[in-house]
Amino acid sequence: MLIHRVYRSEYANIVMFLTHLSKDSYIMDTLMGAAKRIFEEYIPTKLDDDVFKINEMIKALPEQVIEEFEVEQKREEELDAKEQSEIEAESELELEELEDTNASLDEDISAIDYFAKINLAFKTLDLLGQLAKAYWGELDANEKSEIVLETYNLGLRTLNSFLNLLQNSSREIVDHVLKLVEEKHIKDRHTLKKTVEADVMNFIFNTSFLTVWGVTKRISNAVGTDKLKKTYSNILNEHPFVSYKLINLSIDLDHNTRIPFEEVKQYSSDFNKNNLAKVVLQNLIINHLYLFETGFREKQKICSILGIKIHDQRLIDNMSQRKSKPIKSKTNNCLN
Repeated sequence: MLIHRVYRSEYANIVMFLTHLSKDSYIMDTLMGAAKRIFEEYIPTKLDDDVFKINEMIKALPEQVIEEFEVEQKREEELDAKEQSEIEAESELELEELEDTNASLDEDISAIDYFAKINLAFKTLDLLGQLAKAYWGELDANEKSEIVLETYNLGLRTLNSFLNLLQNSSREIVDHVLKLVEEKHIKDRHTLKKTVEADVMNFIFNTSFLTVWGVTKRISNAVGTDKLKKTYSNILNEHPFVSYKLINLSIDLDHNTRIPFEEVKQYSSDFNKNNLAKVVLQNLIINHLYLFETGFREKQKICSILGIKIHDQRLIDNMSQRKSKPIKSKTNNCLN
């Protein structure tokens, strides 16, 4: 069946096309059933006690700093990056089509490797999000809630599988690096060995953060729209966990110029001992500030709440304002 093989781009595109054409219950039910079976051995991560080991890997939260920037320039960079990503995706698709000449609907999907399974999860997640956004006006409340919730859960189960892998392998990674240092007779290796464990733990934490950030944005991009606010709210009421809060906040920040200060302040307090959640929260706000015009006082306020360092933006903000105003000519009186 095509839906079980959307890790192959050719099949994913066919299913995507079908969901554009029809919201037939068979397509929706089959897609939902397939989604529920992906990483079904994992529960959706809450990003709370289940990431305790990752939070223990660092002693202090990494410093987050907002550099001087102009919003228009950041938006252009974002668009350029998106265009480049699309070009690369097209090239990969062409390569896949050449490599997948032997692809078959009889292929044994139980034998696909871990990364193909992650790709399957993300492609299925995108399809679910497309259904929710395309047919939000035609689906009843229960249908919308079920599709959106499974979009969240599929992403969070996939994330949990990777975080478990990192947490369970952390000691082996440290020991392996220590062994390499010893075997290679590196100069000052005795001093180096003292710092290896902390450096490896920082690396694992940063890898975990980037993964959580990436999956959170993947989910919010897939299902995010200003037309499903009530659905998101109902889901969070039923699943008041850190991971769901971050997804909902990401959706909100992507579709509104305003920053929900009180909500962010509460989350900052709630996540005070959760390093992983706190750094994701900080970066959701930093991303928003880079992409939306925000007054200097508002920047100061939100960065103060989250402990983000900010360079003085007054000069940049004033330059941006001047660009939008006509320049008044001045009389040169030097010769008078």
